[in-house]
Amino acid sequence: PIKNHCDMGYVCCYCDSPFQKPADLKQHNLDKHEGLIFLKSMSLSKLLVKLDITSLTCNICNSNIESLEELLDHLGDAHEKKIYKDVKNQILPFKFDSEILRCFMCLSVFTSFKLLNEHMKKHYRNYICEICDEGFVNRKTLYMHGQTHKTGAFICEHCNKIFTTLQKKKMHVKTVHETYLFKCGFCQESFKYHKYKVKHLTEAHGVPSLAHICLPCDREFLSARSLNNHIRRMHLMKRERK
Repeated sequence: PIKNHCDMGYVCCYCDSPFQKPADLKQHNLDKHEGLIFLKSMSLSKLLVKLDITSLTCNICNSNIESLEELLDHLGDAHEKKIYKDVKNQILPFKFDSEILRCFMCLSVFTSFKLLNEHMKKHYRNYICEICDEGFVNRKTLYMHGQTHKTGAFICEHCNKIFTTLQKKKMHVKTVHETYLFKCGFCQESFKYHKYKVKHLTEAHGVPSLAHICLPCDREFLSARSLNNHIRRMHLMKRERK
């Protein structure tokens, strides 16, 4: 399992050790944490597992398996294991079988793991927003998304300015009142803008440049056009008229 991806690489769910390559993290888990369970105290509403299924095999018969769905069918059919298929799947599968970050389900290509991870919710629409029809893997992410649709009077604690949505208020606070929000994972140097952190990571630590970043929510996009559309839709609440 992958906890997350940061400046220093893919992070271990058990000990927070970072690894530049997913294969190194996978081997680390096998060597150091095999047999451990990291989900014992996690509620189902928050459950979200990011799992590397590169070179997936059955532990019972060593058969090669292409997907989690195929593995479940195989365990039930070949080994007569009890499989509860009515339970929503909250495991996001990833394959790292080339230098290109690609969704193995639809073959879409991405410039960062964060973008790929965000994309995967399109394939696992377990919970649907009733307002915009966007899909989410678990209830927690649906709830957090729902906050973006709330309207009312949201007051800035710094200057008492009032905003009609919580997202507008958050964007105001980040861009006007908060400074040096972005910290380098290697040397802890902080930057006011994400683009300066990206430049620092590339020049000082050799990290490849990232995609276009949304400042209010830190999401990444493949193009400036996609970023602008996102800002209009999610943060300025402006939808293009058809």
